[in-house]
Amino acid sequence: MAIHTEWKCLACGAFLAMEDVNMAADMVLCRSCNKISKFSEIVQEERDEEILDSIPRRMSVTKTARGLEITYKKPKGAGLFLLMFSIFWNSVTCVALFAVRKEMSCENLFGLLFLIPFVLVGAGTFAGAFYVLFGRMTLILTPSRGNCSEE
Repeated sequence: MAIHTEWKCLACGAFLAMEDVNMAADMVLCRSCNKISKFSEIVQEERDEEILDSIPRRMSVTKTARGLEITYKKPKGAGLFLLMFSIFWNSVTCVALFAVRKEMSCENLFGLLFLIPFVLVGAGTFAGAFYVLFGRMTLILTPSRGNCSEE
């Protein structure tokens, strides 16, 4: 891995000389604007720019007050498949429920109990379809730590 040796001043954008960097004190002097900055902030800014330059599909990167926010949106194809499967599954289950309910008797109680797992699978695939279609995962990167949340 190559070491990045060209750094830019955050205030004026001029290139900084390595002779003006004091890593022990975490300070750097810009000779163009005579401003002293923290070297770690300049390094973090460069890393953020590298991340912004290489964004894959279905991802978005924004800078917020909390840090660098990376959002991943799930592929819609799987959600559409689950939605179509859920509609088919739930329609067949509803037909079976109405057929069993029409002939309601004490002996037919087993038929209703038998259909409970099918109703639960239908509800689960329907909820899963909406989760995949509208869900997203967010990663917030700050200089000290990262935080991942799923919505």
